[in-house]
Amino acid sequence: MHARRFGHRMAVGGATAELSHSSGDVVSAVASAHQGVMLWADGDATTQYVRVPLDDMIEQSLSAYGTVVNLDIDDAADEPMRAGVEAAMAEATRVLVSSRAVTRFE
Repeated sequence: MHARRFGHRMAVGGATAELSHSSGDVVSAVASAHQGVMLWADGDATTQYVRVPLDDMIEQSLSAYGTVVNLDIDDAADEPMRAGVEAAMAEATRVLVSSRAVTRFE
């Protein structure tokens, strides 16, 4: 397999490992955002305290999504996995953006 990430050979594990790693980045971003929004909703964190990390989590999610979209996959068997990961990441990013928007309504 000659899967590539931005023109460079990927680490051992190929496309499957890269998809897993990128998915983990998005899961981490969503979990962090959830914690921040819950603190904000409970009055335990200021809006500004929550907005900055939310912006960072959105950026992290978009970066991971970009990695998956631009991943060169040589094995057709990996394409359905990528499609599923892309769809899940897109939805997660929409949730992050929506969470950021909610903090504007204080």
